[in-house]
Amino acid sequence: MTSDDIVPTTAPPTAEVVPTEPAGSPGLRVVEPAGAPAGGGRVARLPIEALGEVELKVEVILGRARLRLQDLLDVRPGQAIELDRTRNSPVDVLVNGTLFARGEIVVIDDTNLGVRVSEVVGVELKEAEG
Repeated sequence: MTSDDIVPTTAPPTAEVVPTEPAGSPGLRVVEPAGAPAGGGRVARLPIEALGEVELKVEVILGRARLRLQDLLDVRPGQAIELDRTRNSPVDVLVNGTLFARGEIVVIDDTNLGVRVSEVVGVELKEAEG
């Protein structure tokens, strides 16, 4: 048996090709394999300010209710749906679906609503680690 007869048991890592446009489009981009640093071994670190223009989805959750389908179909304009929170309970502020903060509803300029943040979730843990 010669060295030409030896077959490696594992294939070398290859880049995955992922289409960025519908099938049949000429535009493809190459994605580096997991764990492979981009740029020939150097990992680029950008300052947090570089993300300043990224838009995030922010939601304020007043409360939740669970209804049977029949009860939901019976809802009419003017009817109240009872939520799982009391009048003075804090509202949840979600950023991209993740709980970020809690606060209270406030009226701004007699017409608009806002949230006064009273607690940022997870800050105590981050400060303790730092």
